[in-house]
Amino acid sequence: MPGAFLCHPGRLLRYLIPLLCLLAACRPVSEPQPPVAQAETACLAVLAVGSDPSGADIYLGGEHAGRTPRRLSLPPGSYRITLRREGFATHHAEVELCCGADQALAPRLHDIAPPIISLDPLPVQVTPDEGLKVAARATDNDAVATMALHVNDALLHAVEEASLRHNVDTRTLAPGMHEGRIVARDVAGNEASLTFQFEIVATTAAPSPTQITPAPSPSTTATPSRTATPPQTALPQATATPTPTPMPTATPRPVVSVAQGQLSLMIYDYEDALYTDPDRVGHPYPLLDHDRVGPPVRRTYETLTLRNEYLEVVFLPALGGRIYQMRYLPTGQPLLYNNRVAKVTPWGPEEQGWWLALGGIEFALPEEEHGYLTAEPWHAQVSQGADGSATVSLRIVEQSRQLDTRVEVTLRPREAALHMRHTIRNQSDHPQSYQYWVNAMLSPGRHGVGPDLRFTLPTDTVTVHSTGDNSLPGDGASMPWPLAGGRDLSRYGNWHNWLGIFAPRLSAPFLAVYDEAEQIGMVHVFPPDVVRGRKFFGFGRDFDHSVYADDGAQYVELWGGLTPTFWDYTTLAPGAATSWGDTWYVVAQCGGVDFANDNASLYATRDGDRMRLTVASPGEHRWRLVVSQGERELLDQAFAVRPDAPHHVTVALGNLNAGLDVRILGSDGATLLQHSVEP
Repeated sequence: MPGAFLCHPGRLLRYLIPLLCLLAACRPVSEPQPPVAQAETACLAVLAVGSDPSGADIYLGGEHAGRTPRRLSLPPGSYRITLRREGFATHHAEVELCCGADQALAPRLHDIAPPIISLDPLPVQVTPDEGLKVAARATDNDAVATMALHVNDALLHAVEEASLRHNVDTRTLAPGMHEGRIVARDVAGNEASLTFQFEIVATTAAPSPTQITPAPSPSTTATPSRTATPPQTALPQATATPTPTPMPTATPRPVVSVAQGQLSLMIYDYEDALYTDPDRVGHPYPLLDHDRVGPPVRRTYETLTLRNEYLEVVFLPALGGRIYQMRYLPTGQPLLYNNRVAKVTPWGPEEQGWWLALGGIEFALPEEEHGYLTAEPWHAQVSQGADGSATVSLRIVEQSRQLDTRVEVTLRPREAALHMRHTIRNQSDHPQSYQYWVNAMLSPGRHGVGPDLRFTLPTDTVTVHSTGDNSLPGDGASMPWPLAGGRDLSRYGNWHNWLGIFAPRLSAPFLAVYDEAEQIGMVHVFPPDVVRGRKFFGFGRDFDHSVYADDGAQYVELWGGLTPTFWDYTTLAPGAATSWGDTWYVVAQCGGVDFANDNASLYATRDGDRMRLTVASPGEHRWRLVVSQGERELLDQAFAVRPDAPHHVTVALGNLNAGLDVRILGSDGATLLQHSVEP
């Protein structure tokens, strides 16, 4: 400790001056006083702070100190300088200032904002001979490097400038719907895309004069509109004749609505208990003094809400970028747990030491156990697609590893599903070891789960992460699933205390929970080669719930991650990125889930010599159901299914000891789901 004062004369003076004043008070009045003011002002250093580009906000130890370029006169010592500019990665620097020194800090800021694309209005329908004239432009906070036009994933045209014009030869395209995509990339490698759809119609059919203006991509709209309206349709005018023929009107395409709002929450007053520890230089996030957390207070936060015919989805970007709630509109039932009084708990990564128990779906990185970003604000942007969908793009740069992380959440018309795309890019100059998990805190149908909740985990073996149930194997041990210790652990009512389990080997890439009493649940479908981590966690009825909640409500957690367990890490090379998509959808009034994929779920129950089958889907479809037993076909029927109307059918078993082969076929005969049902 004394060495620290010797290395920093300014610090030594700050301690010596009060002592000198005390000594002076004991001396005769005639003795001269020490030149305190001169000593304080004589020992200063100058720090010239710049940036490329300029105009970055300067933060000195968390306090705003102007914008670059700026010269700061400071006492000697160690300082943490933070530079922030919209569209660029936050820059941190540690500087050591000596008495009388004149130092400079002028880093080049790293551009993280993708270009903004604008596209001229396009016709919805064109004939093969008309061609499709595409004109688009891109702007960027630095410079646009390239633009490209793709149709049906084929590259048609590319330019090395910020504008693109191309006439698509529609004679080469088959009649029907087609998808176009504009891609713009800036000089830093950031990429944005915008999709649009158009239809090729036969030359005998007059094209509709309908015009659409494609909505910006997730990276192009900073502020969502309060309401979303369908595209305006220009109707053809009938010719005046003695016997006019009514002209058909165009049916408006369903559109997912987007709204901004506010959410008032009761939350334990933890903000004044946050602090930073200068000795923990490698941890850029605030720590928490749990003894200083105050009683609950009311806080108001901005929200984004997406809504279609089946789902209402509320986003809370300011608190961890989380999806706060999903509500199933046909019955008004919630899917996610929300803590009625949000608490800070001692859980979370050991080096962070706290986690905000609020609920919803959180995105946890770069460490296990909820990560560092539990209450960090994420940047949110909204866009609407030509198909009527809406996408909320959530983005943050994780500071300890410089991981540029984006989660794009899309809700489409007439679906009870969320489609997510996750992209993580390493902005640093070094390989980064990290974890990334998505944690859905579920309480389907009501506030707090009950004993009738069931887990569907397509495996026969799990690995224990941790448990408070002494009758089960300990941490890291394998155990059979679902029957373990004489209990069926797929039913939550059989859990005695907390239990977390990983599922290293699955027979199918999905997980599901379903509350039989509430008749509603959630399915998660994912790419198994990317999402290698699958985990369930629940507290059990013997757990002290006051640690995380004041009302005793329980919930369960469904996790999906890049690494098989919390004990594993993955590595991203400098400048490299990884990206993948997954789907979360609601199932209701279907009895449960035995098997699921992106298209549908299947549930089977046997009653004597009959098997009752239920098909549920996140969308609206007309399909065929084919059921066979060995070589014998028992059923072949067309059926309709909607998120609020699953299809139920009972099949008489020809052989009571043989299983069933169940297939769901699309209108083109392609197999959408196939599953073998045990006898």
